[in-house]
Amino acid sequence: MNILEKVLGKPRIFEEQIRDRKISWLELFYDLMFAVLFAKISDTLVEIGVEHHHLGLHNLGYAIVVFVWLIWGWNEISGYFDNHGNDSLFNLLAIYTEMVLSGVAIIFVPEAIEGHFGNLIIWLTLIELLMAVIWLYLAAFDRTHGPASRVWGVTHLIVFLIMVGGILIGKVTLPILLLALATNLLTVIIANPWLAREYSSIQREHQVSDSMIERYGLLTMIAFGEIIAGLYEWINVKNADSSKLTMFLLLMVFAALLTAVYYQVLGSLKIVRHSSIGIMMIGYLFLATVLAVVMMGSFIILSLKTGAYHFKLGFSISTVAYFAGVITTAIFGIEEREHGRTILRYSLLFIEAVAFLAIAYLPVVQMIIAANIIAIIMIIQRKFLFVRS
Repeated sequence: MNILEKVLGKPRIFEEQIRDRKISWLELFYDLMFAVLFAKISDTLVEIGVEHHHLGLHNLGYAIVVFVWLIWGWNEISGYFDNHGNDSLFNLLAIYTEMVLSGVAIIFVPEAIEGHFGNLIIWLTLIELLMAVIWLYLAAFDRTHGPASRVWGVTHLIVFLIMVGGILIGKVTLPILLLALATNLLTVIIANPWLAREYSSIQREHQVSDSMIERYGLLTMIAFGEIIAGLYEWINVKNADSSKLTMFLLLMVFAALLTAVYYQVLGSLKIVRHSSIGIMMIGYLFLATVLAVVMMGSFIILSLKTGAYHFKLGFSISTVAYFAGVITTAIFGIEEREHGRTILRYSLLFIEAVAFLAIAYLPVVQMIIAANIIAIIMIIQRKFLFVRS
């Protein structure tokens, strides 16, 4: 290990936390790559929807599986870098390798959404191996975090071997992917006893760091950026008329209102929970909100191109999911003394959800106008419901 340490360097140990840590340029560059993932998912769903005039539940399910798998890799390496990042050669190789593997995997996203996972699983298997190596390497240096890191690494190594078996068998690709994904998402639960001991030993709070909250926010804004890019592609200046321009402006305003809700509710949030499992759930809520934005973008374009009710309903449902994700994340992060408003917050969300589902019956232009009005009302309400002293 001494030779490896001299060549590759040591990750930052768990106890060496950086106060008010700033996001590095490398992390920002890494985040931007996921704009391609969001675009691939949205473009593929739109292509299938326009061609067949509907989206099968299996296509939506496959898209969600692909999103969750790749975004899990983002979350894993981002969390690692937040706690252990430095300029050691090992860390640089880790994040660059994850970038390359995810980048190649994204190439095969369209065929996976159509149900062909053979190529994608190869690259996801390599990502699994990379995560095992990262955590096992860290365990050799970090005495505090080592036991939990070892559990993480061994778990990923076992999953890697299972995935290799799935590749060799060939006919059970999707079940193997689902099993691997479930294990990855629940690794914190498996390692929780070790995590509880180490947090107690160093008297550290379980919290989502400000830098990770900022990363989640940036990822959400990237997803909104892909919606705007899709709108520019849809409007096509050569064929643009007044009705298209009006719709474009309305949707740009709508996107701006949704981002306003996001930062109004989550912008200054401090999230502290009682366990690592609670922190895990908060992270997944942030990422579920990103998924809702990606789906919303797909259904917006499909509604514009076809005007079909089921696509407008998909837009309404994904918008409600977005608001539910933002509000639930905020409620988890609010201090106990503010929890008296929780019932009121969810009651208003329920009324607004019903309103969003109802407007799906309207023509597209009227639906978007109504969506803007509801969003403005929500901003006014949240100004008072999520005020912080």
